[in-house]
Amino acid sequence: MESCNKMDAKVFCTKCGASIDANDRFCMECGEPVPEPFLEPAAEPALAAGPAPAAPAARRGRLWVPVVAIAAAAAAVCVLWFSGILGGGAAGVYYATEEGQWFSAMNGKDPVLVTSAPAKTGTQMALSADGKRLAYADYSFAHEGFNLYVREMGKPGKPAYPVGGVIREWSDLDISADYNTVAYISEGSLFLCDISSLKHPDPVEIDSGVQFFHGNVELTKIVYTHEGGGVYYYSEGMDRPERVSADGSFMNVEGDLSVFLVRDGGGALYIKREGAEMQLVSGGNVVETIGMLEGGVFYYVELGTSQVSYWDYVEDDLAEQDAQMQDPGDFPDIWDYSISELGQWGDDYAAHADLVRAWNAKLERDALRASLKEKTAEIEVASLYFFDGEKPTLVCEGYLYCNDIDMDRGRLICAKSPGVGEVKLPFSNEAFSENAVRLLIEQIANASALKHYYVDGAAAAPVGDTYAGEFQFFGDSGLAYIDEAEEDGLHGNLYRAAIEGGAVTGRELVASHAYVNGFEAYGADLFWFTDDKNGAGNLYHNGELVDTGVAVGSLVAEAGDGGAWYYYRDWDTASQAGTLMRYSGGQPEVVCEGVHEYIPQGDGRYVVLAAYSLGGQQGVLELVEADGEATVVADGVQRLLDPVNGSRYTGAMASGAGSDGGSDGGGEAVFGEEGLGDVL
Repeated sequence: MESCNKMDAKVFCTKCGASIDANDRFCMECGEPVPEPFLEPAAEPALAAGPAPAAPAARRGRLWVPVVAIAAAAAAVCVLWFSGILGGGAAGVYYATEEGQWFSAMNGKDPVLVTSAPAKTGTQMALSADGKRLAYADYSFAHEGFNLYVREMGKPGKPAYPVGGVIREWSDLDISADYNTVAYISEGSLFLCDISSLKHPDPVEIDSGVQFFHGNVELTKIVYTHEGGGVYYYSEGMDRPERVSADGSFMNVEGDLSVFLVRDGGGALYIKREGAEMQLVSGGNVVETIGMLEGGVFYYVELGTSQVSYWDYVEDDLAEQDAQMQDPGDFPDIWDYSISELGQWGDDYAAHADLVRAWNAKLERDALRASLKEKTAEIEVASLYFFDGEKPTLVCEGYLYCNDIDMDRGRLICAKSPGVGEVKLPFSNEAFSENAVRLLIEQIANASALKHYYVDGAAAAPVGDTYAGEFQFFGDSGLAYIDEAEEDGLHGNLYRAAIEGGAVTGRELVASHAYVNGFEAYGADLFWFTDDKNGAGNLYHNGELVDTGVAVGSLVAEAGDGGAWYYYRDWDTASQAGTLMRYSGGQPEVVCEGVHEYIPQGDGRYVVLAAYSLGGQQGVLELVEADGEATVVADGVQRLLDPVNGSRYTGAMASGAGSDGGSDGGGEAVFGEEGLGDVL
């Protein structure tokens, strides 16, 4: 392992990011001339003054935000995570045109060109809280990775500084909460770089052969895995990283990284606390950890095997009947009797035949009973455990997955398969056979049948009868969920229940024929959709009809607007736009028509992409003040991103048309959080 020494006589090519020595005149990878004295890279242009902002648009109604539909929720999560690696501190709008990517402080001054790289290269930016520094990464197709730069925003004529190295994946890059420190992996080496001095960045190499890392929000502590095996921990001021495990990987971490978990190569789970030795949590095969509360409190899932008897899955509902049966004896041989003697046997012959058939069936069941009692099967069983900081406790066996997690309160809803003997196949079933019992065991093991439980610490309580849709915690002591699914699998009964003393009680029917994935709980407010068709339906709030023709999944609460909600009505998939509505109780109001996507600011201001052209896949970017005054910031913008809080509300996603509207060549905007003032 290498010590944490600064790189000596080594910088990186400003064009491709390859490592170069101080005495090289040209990059050995791409042939780019090495600038002197390594302070003003030729590959990155100086900040150029852009055209004056467009004149303010005519005043109109307040615009707000679109919503992400359930149909594209998985894709939305991926896009938001990818775009959120580098967040912004000070406010501003980042957007892209065919000329490159621009920044506007929205203070009446000209926008500036940050980089001439097109938006399709995947540039992400992070503006420091004081608005003086901008860190951004440009994708290099030649090297299939990102080059990281830092630019001084107060000096438009000064070029950007390359931080150095090629970053292959976004997961190899992190930036501190104060935007003063960057951590990244380049060519297998982990670097820390102070970007707060407005001087040429000087990265510090922590270690080589690093596979993956995680840092606390200040990037003063880092845990990482090494290609040579093992888990390492580094804290600011240490001479060299500490190896905490010879193999395996780290898992859940506490926010400040004072506690984290390590899973070794055999699946055993350990907890590592700062300044303490590793503590064994479980010697079994741990496959998942869930959450992390203060003091090292968490859940984990252990995978094991169990031998079950076929007989445990049989309901012997014919046992009493079979016990009372007597051997009826054999049938007489008709050839031994004369015609008159057979007549004396008479009507009893048919009844005797039925008894013989029943007796023979009983004998077959007896043989099957003996076989099933001897036959066993090995099944995989996942068990959920709760670790209270000192010792683990088994919560339930047959764990399948979590449906909802509220780790602020240390609780969750989990799905589990029925336990041994909870589901049985009766002998009276016409299809009963040894093979049918085997199939039942396999179906239960493969989660074809499941139940849901409310879990709080080591306690688990059943919820509902059948599974139809999502569960959502409802305030501090409530739960909303859909049960009793209809035949289409898309609708069911919406229930509200109370959580008291570790149990779910007082189930109350809220609505019938509610859309399975279309309800939302906000504090004491419960919203749901019914009568949905083609992605639109009726929106209800606490039993009252709010609106019709609402895009299912488009409802969003805006915390900074005094308890208002926003949604799309009459979304048009052809034009990729709809009517943005605002609802705060009472009659909903039209905010704006023809909105493609939007981002809330939380202070009554927001950015909206309107006048969207599906053919050109671009529109007009506007800043709308709290009083409804709209100012055109730029045109030719294709999409909006908000890496600060992960909120990007696109109509395209609400309609299931995809997360980026098919953009491939420009038009990207990134929005910050706090006021910039007269920085530029």
